[in-house]
Amino acid sequence: MSIVKRKWMITLVAGMIGLLLIVPSLIGIRWCRGLLPEQLAAQRWGTDYVQVSCYIAQDQGVGLEQISQIRESLKQSLSEESEDTLWYDVYSSTAETVSVLGKKNGAKNVQRVLVSEQYFRIHAYPLVSGSWLSAADISTQRVVLDEEAAWKLFGSTDIVGQSLTVGNSICEVAGVIQMPENFATRAVQKESSAWLFLLYPDYAASLTQGETPPPITAYEAILPERVSGYGMSLLEKAVGVVTSGGAGEIFDGTSSEAEQDALSGHCLLVQNTGRFSLAKIWDYIFHHTDYILHQEAIPYPTSENAALLVLHRIACLALLTVLGLLLLLFSILFAVLAYRQFWKIQGKRWIRWGKGKFLIYKSHIRKHKEKHTP
Repeated sequence: MSIVKRKWMITLVAGMIGLLLIVPSLIGIRWCRGLLPEQLAAQRWGTDYVQVSCYIAQDQGVGLEQISQIRESLKQSLSEESEDTLWYDVYSSTAETVSVLGKKNGAKNVQRVLVSEQYFRIHAYPLVSGSWLSAADISTQRVVLDEEAAWKLFGSTDIVGQSLTVGNSICEVAGVIQMPENFATRAVQKESSAWLFLLYPDYAASLTQGETPPPITAYEAILPERVSGYGMSLLEKAVGVVTSGGAGEIFDGTSSEAEQDALSGHCLLVQNTGRFSLAKIWDYIFHHTDYILHQEAIPYPTSENAALLVLHRIACLALLTVLGLLLLLFSILFAVLAYRQFWKIQGKRWIRWGKGKFLIYKSHIRKHKEKHTP
């Protein structure tokens, strides 16, 4: 094989590899972006809303009183702009392993999460049977199980209205949900795949004197986004009410360095909306150590850990896309240069050939005229 043919073969192979990298990577990025519906809750309200979260260290001891202070701060800030602004929030505690007694094989260990009454408006897991928890379920000691917990405790998912014992309380099953099934949640949950959700106010009310409920470690809100960063600034201001000095450490850099230093280790603010955008992906690629090296004593819920894994996967696919684009660009550039060189050489040959043919034709015409001229 000649050198020219080898060059063309290398160019063709590079272009094909580039396309094979680009197309699947772009499809994978699109698939990953829609993998976690709980990160897209604000989209149900339109483009003028943003989903923001605050993850709080357990030693801050945040409870219902502090959550009320955050809500009042948000209400006050929003009422200054408009009286009829729509927004909502949810909160939850860190998952804890507890023993639950159902009607099959005795007590089983499940992961219990204490949540607010609107928790499933953001974490809208598909229902298998029954209903989610709501404000109407306060003081009823109702719970929601996932499929794994339902099979462990009852041997069925059609268990709405059944009773089970959680600690010293007898609870009623309100519904059964299907937890997300994807690579990120499977990696995060590992063996802890049985889940139970109980309203935080109900659990707090069931405690005896001297007992305290576990601290609230996750606060999430859907807030208006009148201008870029407006929703995050509202939460930043509100969280400063219940934490020592400042507003928290924020990924997108809306806080000053002094504020971030003041609250280092206390809380972490995250803007969920747009976290898989192109700008955030490149920020992750160039500052990935800030995401990976999580040294503060701030527990992440399953949804946040899963989101970080998805972000990491998207970043890897983005790098493969860039590599594919470079290979494709190389093959196109080489083909253009080779094409120009080909026409530069071949064109001269054709010009010489054309001139020769023209001269022969011109000579033939001249001879023809001489022969027939009297």
